[in-house]
Amino acid sequence: MNAVVALCHFCEIHGPRVLFCCQSYHEEPPVHLQVTTSATSAPSLGPVCSPSRLQAPLLPSRSFYGKFDCFAACLQSLTRRNSFDSNCDQQMAPKVQVSSADLSGYLCCETCSACRSVGTTFPGFLVNDHKSRISYVGSQFPFHPEVFTIVRHACLRSLSCEICPGREGPIFFGDSVCGYCLCYTFNVKDFTARGFHHLYSLIVVSMDRLLLLNNYNFFVSSLCAIAGYVQRRACRVFDDEQSRDQERLKQISAIGGGVGGKSLWLQASCFLRERRQSNPAAPRSLPELTGERDVYRKLNRAFVWILRAQMEQCIEVILEGLPDQDQLIELESRHVQRGFVNYLGFDCDSFAPCNAEVHLNDIFTGVLAFPLRGEEPSAHLFGSSSSLSSSSSLSCLSSVVHLTHIARSLNRSSFRLLLYHLLIGNQTVVRSSDGNLARAALDALRLLLPRGCVRQVNFSPEYLECWRCNLLGIGERVALPLATLENPYVLLTIDSRFVDEDDDCGGSGETSFDTSMTSDRLLRCAFETTLCAFSSPSEYPALVNRIMTMVYEGDMSSSVLGKLLYALKQEWVNKAKLLYAMTKQFNNDEATVSRKWRLATRCKEADEALVKFWQAGLSRSFKSYIMSVCSQRQAFTSSSSSSNG
Repeated sequence: MNAVVALCHFCEIHGPRVLFCCQSYHEEPPVHLQVTTSATSAPSLGPVCSPSRLQAPLLPSRSFYGKFDCFAACLQSLTRRNSFDSNCDQQMAPKVQVSSADLSGYLCCETCSACRSVGTTFPGFLVNDHKSRISYVGSQFPFHPEVFTIVRHACLRSLSCEICPGREGPIFFGDSVCGYCLCYTFNVKDFTARGFHHLYSLIVVSMDRLLLLNNYNFFVSSLCAIAGYVQRRACRVFDDEQSRDQERLKQISAIGGGVGGKSLWLQASCFLRERRQSNPAAPRSLPELTGERDVYRKLNRAFVWILRAQMEQCIEVILEGLPDQDQLIELESRHVQRGFVNYLGFDCDSFAPCNAEVHLNDIFTGVLAFPLRGEEPSAHLFGSSSSLSSSSSLSCLSSVVHLTHIARSLNRSSFRLLLYHLLIGNQTVVRSSDGNLARAALDALRLLLPRGCVRQVNFSPEYLECWRCNLLGIGERVALPLATLENPYVLLTIDSRFVDEDDDCGGSGETSFDTSMTSDRLLRCAFETTLCAFSSPSEYPALVNRIMTMVYEGDMSSSVLGKLLYALKQEWVNKAKLLYAMTKQFNNDEATVSRKWRLATRCKEADEALVKFWQAGLSRSFKSYIMSVCSQRQAFTSSSSSSNG
């Protein structure tokens, strides 16, 4: 991961300072795989080349992954700083020299207790992930001099010139030269400080702008959870000190009353005299403010969790060509549900963290829990792309198996009629005593439709009209209205009486949606279709006949059948795209469009009714593109005709 997570503090004496940071070090590739090697490498906030995950179990574990140069340079600087009062073995000292005066000056400058985190004799924390072959190093500053400069620059801006809309909250800033930063500023209470609080900031620094913006919700919710934990601990210490220091509160209230009802705090002489008489205490460190001596150890565990959780959910996926219409519609629906405007216009004062707070609170309480592949908090935060894609492929394969079972449970004529009314957009109602069985059957049927044509209700306590959903699951006791020409439907009944008797004898019950158990039960059920207010068509679309041939006559596995159905669906989606484009081009002249479209695609009238319904499965991006092209063509035509006239 190309990022560094750090905790920064605005010291009353020394100004903005980096208190603690965590960085990941990835293993270097083998020598025979390296194209070029150089002694001086560019600053890296993360991996340069990660080894293959397949080779990781075959390689031996190491105590530290990645280059040891920067790590040894920091140890050498710390050793030279403490060598005046201790005898150290010069032969055991690292031989790497630190060429950056910036880093050396930072180490040798005077600091107070509030500006130190891990101390001078303790270099920091080291966490090794032997499976991914990554080392996470937690220290007061990054070991690479140039990375340290980038982090310190982000620290300075986060605590000075960069201000969020509220007193506390997230803000994004940066450029391609100094790096990009996503920071979360917050205040920590201190009873002895001026204004009774200190300013802190949590920053995530990276040279990759898209990495921070694409994971904005995850980073902000995680940083907000860490800040909330520190604030709660500091608030407890503040309340205890305030309750114990009653005498000082009485003195403050007496001085504030003044003489003659006038406050002496407004007079400069009294303020200066009070400052001279008082003995201001030294700035206190974060362990003193929170009352926890191991607060930096917990922060290191939280930072490691953030770095690893982000890396777990960012996995490369091989795309086989451009995204299809189903994928585009899925992306558009996600944007509508998430609401991009909400991301820019939320109230910083009322910002609430997502489920990252649950995991980070477990870390702070001593349970180090890393995200699991397949875990999906808040529908996006820590889910793994590979696990989600594999689970979707398994569900698709199960739907193909269920569709084949439904087809072979019915006779050919009944299944052909079911396919016809399903593909042209008529409502399909699935009746079952078990909601899980109805959901599995609906998922199998929706496999034949484009994503944009599906309006599915898995299990409803009452009947819903066809304009509300075209795939509906209901119970056995739900009353159905009389079918009319305005509200027709196809009824598919699932007979699970024998399955329920077998389950009762076996003593197994199903209370939740279990994929494997539901699939096994559905494969033992019988099906029956009922056509309401429908008549058999004189001619079926070509798509219905091809699906019938694949299901009944094709001797192929379920995975191959699924790929064939997908390819067949994409073929007819392309025909729907052509029909939509021709409709907009010829200004909705149905006769001309129908004649030209049939001639181009070699389709018949029955196919046209199916394709007209499938136009609802086209994405908004495709429709916008067609409209823009047609408008440009019309503008060009009008301008050409006016110039000729």
